Amino acid sequence: MIPKFRKLIGMTAAVSVFCALTLPNLPEFMHFSSIMAAVDQTASEGTCGENLYWKVIGDTLTISGTGNMDNYLYCDTPSADECAPWYYYIKSDSIKNIILEEGVTSIGFRAFANMKKLTSVSFPSTMQAIGFAAFDGCTALKEIEIKSGWIGESAFINCTALEKVTIGGNVTDMGISAFENCISLQSVWIEDLAAWCRIRFGGIHANPLEYAGHLYLNQAELKDLVIPEGISEIQDFAFIHARLNSVGIPAGVTKIGEYAFSLCTEIQRVSLPEGLSRIEARAFEGNISLTEIRIPDSVSYIGYRAFCAAAIPEADVAQGKICDYAFEGCGLMTSAVIGEQVTHIGAYAFHGCAALGNAVYYGSELQWNQMEIGIENSPFSSQVQFLGTGTESASHRVTERLIMGLYQDEPLKWRVLYAEDSRKLVITEKAIAFMRMYPVDMRSNQWAGSAVRQWLNHDFYDSVFTEEEKIKIQRTAVSTQDNELYLTSGGTVTKDDLFLLSAEEVMQYFPDEEARMTEASAAALAEQSDPGILNSETCYWWLRSTGMFSYSCMFVDYNGYIRRDGAAAANYIFAVRPAMWIDTSASEKLELGNLNDDDAVNAQDAAAVLEASASRGTGSPSGLNALQEEAADVNADGSCNSIDAALILQYSSEFGTGKFKGSFTDFLNERVFKIL
Repeated sequence: MIPKFRKLIGMTAAVSVFCALTLPNLPEFMHFSSIMAAVDQTASEGTCGENLYWKVIGDTLTISGTGNMDNYLYCDTPSADECAPWYYYIKSDSIKNIILEEGVTSIGFRAFANMKKLTSVSFPSTMQAIGFAAFDGCTALKEIEIKSGWIGESAFINCTALEKVTIGGNVTDMGISAFENCISLQSVWIEDLAAWCRIRFGGIHANPLEYAGHLYLNQAELKDLVIPEGISEIQDFAFIHARLNSVGIPAGVTKIGEYAFSLCTEIQRVSLPEGLSRIEARAFEGNISLTEIRIPDSVSYIGYRAFCAAAIPEADVAQGKICDYAFEGCGLMTSAVIGEQVTHIGAYAFHGCAALGNAVYYGSELQWNQMEIGIENSPFSSQVQFLGTGTESASHRVTERLIMGLYQDEPLKWRVLYAEDSRKLVITEKAIAFMRMYPVDMRSNQWAGSAVRQWLNHDFYDSVFTEEEKIKIQRTAVSTQDNELYLTSGGTVTKDDLFLLSAEEVMQYFPDEEARMTEASAAALAEQSDPGILNSETCYWWLRSTGMFSYSCMFVDYNGYIRRDGAAAANYIFAVRPAMWIDTSASEKLELGNLNDDDAVNAQDAAAVLEASASRGTGSPSGLNALQEEAADVNADGSCNSIDAALILQYSSEFGTGKFKGSFTDFLNERVFKIL
């Protein structure tokens, strides 16, 4: 799978994603547990939490008392028990000011949404959480100052008049889409740069800088950014779109997060420290003025599109992994130096580097040929200068794949994540369907009661697998860990034939973020209409682990990062990748390509494949048994034919001459499955 470029897209208010940061004992407002009555149309005051009270005088709504506000799940249904008690003031557009007095600790789910005349809000220093879509559609609000707590997902979405945001030093995180469609934003004001650097941004449109661009520190616009001492990593999205000229990052910083400086088009100079180990996906993407930067030798991971379309003149990478599209479109790059300890160069990693004329590798030509190098890296297809004499590459990867089941008239391809004794853990190569974990109920997030679990273990299991295949599937005790960051329970242990992976299992079985990236199948996309999904070849996919709220589940994002804060379980833009344990002792299995079960994959096997294909072409039986048929289909397209035979012959030739040293599975993984 080779993901294409996709533009940044936001999420609707149905998504619930927040930053993975421990909160100070706030379990109550994570749940819809309050008992409320239907809205009284004549009321001008009342309760809005166990110890909170509301009152309207003139055009001002005041919230007083202590503790957390109720959540308003059915905010547009006054007859419902969970509608905001000031609903009729919202409908009449009569509220212009909101005062949240000291002592108020949270704002409920959609509490003040669609207050079209609201122009001012006073937030207390006791605020710990602004809930889901709390100010959605407050189109007259121009300025806010938030002193503390976290700003929830979609909190200020569609506040189209908002111009200035002031963030206090005790704000800890901002959820995905918190400021989506705040198209009038001009500035973000802070007083504590170190505190800003520690804020965890939950995703796209979480950071108001994405629209504002201008960041002010102590009343002066910040142009030359120097990260304070004591910061160990630059958070995801931290300075996205910031109008900076230069960046200095001190020793002690080990990671630059996903999108951290993405589309900072005015940055000219960046200083990176020795000891930095990871530059994550899209970190410097679109830095079209960046001409001064050196990648330290300590860096071992350069993420997906990390420097895509940047103006950097050279790339000197000493070790580790260079992911897909990492330097794509760096049209001013004239030199690339690849260290002997580099293990992988992804597809399109140096595609479009038209000026690149000097490619140096510190290993030998033999090591170069053994390295994993993805397609469309034209600068490396001709002249590379080899400076080493080594005989063994640092690259080592074996990924086994198999076919099992038929879904939507297509054979299901599975990736083997782990093998032990006589069983294997497998997951679908692609996401097979877009589904809501819980179709309607916003109160649930545990795997045991989810609609996805019900579907996988009944309709899907019954219709996809043959009786012979079902024998191989092991029913497994599935235990989901509690979310210790957000105090949500993983629920009860279940017994399942198929399941979704947990966050811990993803961390254990996938080597890195790039390996977790996946695309949706054609069948899944055929049932989607969301343009953001249809325009991207990677997708979000659900995990069974619980997220921040009692209605959210964790997921893996477009770039392969686990979002532990989660998304609303009723969201429809997240896909499913079933996993299962299969019993490999249930039947014998031949090695791919090795039809005669000897010690080699060679011309004899290719001849058997061609003979079988010819027989089938005349309407005669292939002459192969079921195990040989499976072993003959080396490219996993559902049939054995001349293409399979050609792959066997190519491998046999390259293995015989020493051009390829790995197994046939390695060969297929590099030459076939990497492209598919």
